[in-house]
Amino acid sequence: MKGLDKIIIVSLLALGACFAVQAASCHVSAPWSWNYCSSWCPCSAGEGDCDTNDECLTGYCSKDAGSKYGQYWETDVCEDITPPLIYSLGPSGNVKTNNPSLSFKTNESADCMYDTQDKSFSQMRHSFENTGGKEHSSFVGPLDDGSHTYYVRCEDEWGNENYFSAKIAFSVGLDRTIDLLFPKGGEILRKGNYYEIRWESSNVKSVGIKAYKGSTDLGLIAYGIPADSGSYRWDIASDFGKGSSLENLTLRVFSAEQESAFDENDSGFSIKENCHASSLWSLDYCTPSCPCNPGEGDCDSDADCVLGKCSSNVGEKYGQIPTYDVCERLEDISCHTTSLWSLDYCTPSCPCNPGEGDCDSDEDCSTGYCALNTGGEYGQISTLDVCKEKPVSTGDLQSMKEKLDALAQMILQLQQMLKK
Repeated sequence: MKGLDKIIIVSLLALGACFAVQAASCHVSAPWSWNYCSSWCPCSAGEGDCDTNDECLTGYCSKDAGSKYGQYWETDVCEDITPPLIYSLGPSGNVKTNNPSLSFKTNESADCMYDTQDKSFSQMRHSFENTGGKEHSSFVGPLDDGSHTYYVRCEDEWGNENYFSAKIAFSVGLDRTIDLLFPKGGEILRKGNYYEIRWESSNVKSVGIKAYKGSTDLGLIAYGIPADSGSYRWDIASDFGKGSSLENLTLRVFSAEQESAFDENDSGFSIKENCHASSLWSLDYCTPSCPCNPGEGDCDSDADCVLGKCSSNVGEKYGQIPTYDVCERLEDISCHTTSLWSLDYCTPSCPCNPGEGDCDSDEDCSTGYCALNTGGEYGQISTLDVCKEKPVSTGDLQSMKEKLDALAQMILQLQQMLKK
């Protein structure tokens, strides 16, 4: 390479480096020099020296502010005097949770506060759980049904606070559900006895219980019962419904917060005089002349039961000794004779579904696969074996591929026939 060529190349490299530096920073002098900020290369907040507002990205050149930044006092500095801009606020409209998350964004990093009343930033009581950057959020609640309004203000790193609050307004309307488990219908309850009214619920704090005879209100049985208790002991007084025929009755369990959320028994039940000559679970409690409801025993034959049949040796399911026979609804009858996760719950004669155990072999599972030592996945001890869906083997995949290939050939042949 000739000397002149070398000079040209070196010059081009130097020129490229110069352009690279200018691309990284448009400033042509050092920070705080008199011409560091310009209209064509404006400064950020906290930089100087500036001469006019258009030399600052913030739009404000603060005169003689240098001492605040460790510079000569007559130095003019670009400063941020604008409060953060708050946008993209939520939630809005109707939400289906009583623990919603308040969220929004700001155009610059800021610390933000909120309150249920419109106050200045320093007087607001609650700081956002996630704040300090440009995205802010915080969970609130639990909230009651109805409308809710929250006021938000922020402050940036320069101490600029919002003059006015941003507002987040929404309403809470939960999907409340109740499922009455007992009585379901067809039962005969006895005066002077007690029964566990049972239910399952979602998004309900407390429940009330009423009884009806057709459209006639027989009175409030209970109110304000914690919904998550799932049951209420009903002691049926000897004078309950006095003067009324207690056939084909309806029991309603309803939400105390929203009475339109309720459930009732599927068909009518009855209340009659107590005919049992002994206590519940005694050997002669259920008889053909005084039959038992589902979940009661001890029974000896189907004639001892109001509904369903007398299931043998299922007492353990009801907290009694295993050899007790209990009246059960046909839809509730299970071939399992012990409780879920007991060592002999799954058997070849009564196989388990996926997610049930303990199993001992593949024959104990309806899927044909007993996964060893997987109890930990289901909240049980790790050594329990659990029925699972059978894994797809390599052979199964190959067989599936062959079938798909054959199907593709049939489709191709059919297309060719249609073209003819």
